[in-house]
Amino acid sequence: MVTYSSLVVIALYITTTIFISYLVNRKLKTGGDFSTGGRQFGWFTAGVSILATYISAMTFIGMPGWVYGTGMEAMAIHLNYPLVIFFTVVFFVPIFYKLKLTSIYEYLEMRFGIYARTINSIVFLVVQCISAGVILYAVSLILVQVLPITITQAILCISLFTAIYTYAGGISTVIWTDMLQSLILVIGTIAIFFILIFDIDSGVKSTPEMLNVINLSMDPSVDTTLWAGLVAVAFLHLSVYGTNQLIIQRTLATKCVNTAQKSMLLCGYGAFFIYLLFAVLGVLLNLFYDGQVFDNQNEVILILCLTTPIRLLLV
Repeated sequence: MVTYSSLVVIALYITTTIFISYLVNRKLKTGGDFSTGGRQFGWFTAGVSILATYISAMTFIGMPGWVYGTGMEAMAIHLNYPLVIFFTVVFFVPIFYKLKLTSIYEYLEMRFGIYARTINSIVFLVVQCISAGVILYAVSLILVQVLPITITQAILCISLFTAIYTYAGGISTVIWTDMLQSLILVIGTIAIFFILIFDIDSGVKSTPEMLNVINLSMDPSVDTTLWAGLVAVAFLHLSVYGTNQLIIQRTLATKCVNTAQKSMLLCGYGAFFIYLLFAVLGVLLNLFYDGQVFDNQNEVILILCLTTPIRLLLV
């Protein structure tokens, strides 16, 4: 359903983003750096930007939907954050920063040659295109609810708009717009949280299975066991926080090594609590709908936004 308020909000967001890109572009012309933004950012700004990179609309839609169907066991895959962030901060970030890199693939070239850099760069681009496609689809699912456009048109518009403001201002524009997007995401999430708290029937109670976080099963086909989270997913998260260009590039845009490490700490531990908040939303949604089965559980939060007063706050 299209409303004037939704159009105003989207127009305001686009205008703000363009203004940020304009200001950053002026600074770049006076001696900034496209890839690292002149290494001017503090730990909080860079940390929030890294956080926004890893937690997207896909998380906003997917995590509550996952918990809605399986319970809090989904949080088991995030219990490895203290170990992963420790290794990243102590071993990865100092090396990349002190070498003054603009890309982590420069390090591969230093150690293993141009072929290693080229192959890994290509693999990263292919994987990122697939990942970006999923994220774009998730954002488009939201956008088509408030604009008279199709999903295909939404994907094209988002891609074009993002490419233009990124090209205009480089990493500096990306970091500052990440801050803006994070603020919007936090406001929306908190609004949903409180509306669910006040609207849930006091007589409805959650099942023990829904609140259970630790699953000690040794079945390798179960992806939410404690062992999967502490071992298997730990390596996945280490590759994300320690070797992902999208994340490392933002740490390289900070003022010094200590600032880079602090930004990674903020991102890592902040991500855990944000995922926890999304997981709690999943439990609350399960209580709100009393365990009702949906054709696609990932859309449960979208259904809520379109059928409750929260829609007035979001659009």
